[in-house]
Amino acid sequence: MNHAIQTLAAAVALLALTLAPAAWANAGKVLLVTGQATATNEAGITRSLRKGDTVSQGDTINTARFSYANIEFTDSGRTLIGPNSAFKIEQYTHDRPAAGGPRRRSAVGRTDSNAVFRLLRGGFRAITGLIGQTSPDRYTVQTPVATIGIRGTDFIATVCDADCDLGPGAEGKDPSGGTVAGVYDGGISVSNAAGDRKDLDTDQFLLVTRSGEMVRLPVPPEFLLLSPLDDPAECE
Repeated sequence: MNHAIQTLAAAVALLALTLAPAAWANAGKVLLVTGQATATNEAGITRSLRKGDTVSQGDTINTARFSYANIEFTDSGRTLIGPNSAFKIEQYTHDRPAAGGPRRRSAVGRTDSNAVFRLLRGGFRAITGLIGQTSPDRYTVQTPVATIGIRGTDFIATVCDADCDLGPGAEGKDPSGGTVAGVYDGGISVSNAAGDRKDLDTDQFLLVTRSGEMVRLPVPPEFLLLSPLDDPAECE
């Protein structure tokens, strides 16, 4: 019996060692923190973030008031997370080949790279990396009322609160609980829960209200003009 238990324990340990690289693989590193930022993993353990720290799949990055965190992912994409925000790395796999080696391909001939993020609160600005450039259909951002797909992009998304001033063109619309998305360069697609979709190109912005209504904004929203998010490529 003892021999059987020892054999089982050894097998479990070997399995854990085999799975550990995938389970704990770094998704990216912190390039900049101003103010206070934390990361909470799926086990509920929270740690403070500092420049040079790593983040992983399953981490939810939280920023305090007047605080920012700039993350560089392993595919060279960057995301600047704004104040009072919660941003989760829902799924992240970057199929990085060994030096001189080929990329692994799935049965349908695509790479195994995948990036799914979830914006729970606040806002961010992102510049997509290799995943977004080579496999844009495998890069998405989910918010409480919308899903964002990309086409090689520098874009923003914000979950609005009561102070989300949209400015001209949105009179009579309640942004609270909705999502504002916009493009600085490239293009994105925005879908609501009903499956309705709007495509945005450079310098276009959209509000998806809490009820799912999709409203194109004729000018950048006022809150972004008053408190713009800097280019993630320039924040280190």
